[in-house]
Amino acid sequence: MSSKKLTLLGMLSFCICLVVAFFSFARVWEIDEVYREPNGEIYHIAATEYTIMSALCLMGLAGAAISFFMVFMDFFGMGDDEETE
Repeated sequence: MSSKKLTLLGMLSFCICLVVAFFSFARVWEIDEVYREPNGEIYHIAATEYTIMSALCLMGLAGAAISFFMVFMDFFGMGDDEETE
């Protein structure tokens, strides 16, 4: 695959990961607002979704960071060990 295609693929991956992280964080925020009891605990029925969405948010941010690093390295030519003659 050419360098330009890899850069575009990395940018697409970065955007998708950020969108996933944003929407899962928005859902976590909504669950926190709606299903939190006065004593600070989350209703049992929403606790599983809260945990899954929190993990999805973190995975989205991690994927975005990896994609950004991949695009950064590809854009600046780091990691190209091939010698050109």
